[in-house]
Amino acid sequence: QHQLVNAKDIFYKYTNDTAPNCNLAGWGGYTLSDVVKGAKASVHHHVERDKWKQVQEFYAKCYPGSIVTEYLQNTNVINDMSALCGIVQKRGSEHPELLPQQDEVVLHLRLGDTVHNSSSTWAGEAGGKHHYDFGKKHYEDVIGKLQKLPEASRNLTVVGWTHHGGGLESDLYRALVADFFEQRGYRVTRRFEHLPDEDFIYLSHAAYFVVGGGGYSRRAAECVKRLGGTNVVSWEGHEDKAFSAGLKHRRLSERRADGRLG
Repeated sequence: QHQLVNAKDIFYKYTNDTAPNCNLAGWGGYTLSDVVKGAKASVHHHVERDKWKQVQEFYAKCYPGSIVTEYLQNTNVINDMSALCGIVQKRGSEHPELLPQQDEVVLHLRLGDTVHNSSSTWAGEAGGKHHYDFGKKHYEDVIGKLQKLPEASRNLTVVGWTHHGGGLESDLYRALVADFFEQRGYRVTRRFEHLPDEDFIYLSHAAYFVVGGGGYSRRAAECVKRLGGTNVVSWEGHEDKAFSAGLKHRRLSERRADGRLG
């Protein structure tokens, strides 16, 4: 069984010429969004070719057959959402029985190491580390937006796994969210503890998607849009500030090579 460890620890130990212990890496070392946006291969927001190759080797070794591994094999473009969503669409078409219902509302929660005080987060308008987690008022606004989508059903699935750790606080937080919607007449399904790729495919194929915090959820929202679904709330403005600050510099440096690495 995989154990949970800090994703950065296992990755950077490997990229410092240490052979990866893939059992130790576990799913805590699987960070889809960070790979897609180039964070794992960048130094001061400039993507380096050697580090990109290290990322490819790490995921091919520890996560063969995964979405990230296929993404790294198919593209060398940073934040290539066409490639990512194409992979997701293909995998969804191969297993349609695993996708959400056509009128189902799917809500994603970013759980784990960002959830520190679930009660405090729930009481405020938004909370958690870097606004990864949202409070009661946010979800009241979500219900208001859902009411303007009469074609959306009252069936709502809450998706969230704690592969980044989190324990009791994450359990309490997702219970608060699920109970909140149940109390307002929604038939809530709790979809917890699925693997990251399974969840990403499920989220991306939602007819109606409520984005959570973090890059994983935002990239699922982008795939929802590309695959014809509806994002109930906007995910714009929630990008990690530290990385967004360097986005301009990354684009400038990538432009010299036509946006590609090789």
